[in-house]
Amino acid sequence: MLSDGSLLGLSVREYGLLAQLATNDRQPVPRAMLLDALYARQDETAQRALESLVRRTRQKIAARYSCPSVILAQHGLGYFLSVPFAPE
Repeated sequence: MLSDGSLLGLSVREYGLLAQLATNDRQPVPRAMLLDALYARQDETAQRALESLVRRTRQKIAARYSCPSVILAQHGLGYFLSVPFAPE
């Protein structure tokens, strides 16, 4: 649920992705760590699934907030949130 009371409509894995990224306070989370946390494996299928998951989550956030760059990739390091996470 968002601060305005509306729902973003995230899947369990999309929520898990954001939770993993939020715990690192704008520091890159290695792909291997995300693969282990979200898929429990690191094969090519899981890697493609992670890329799709990131793309879908970005699209949902962009559609709701008109801000397409919330989840960023840092080449060779992983993914991170471009905005600070402020839990209520």
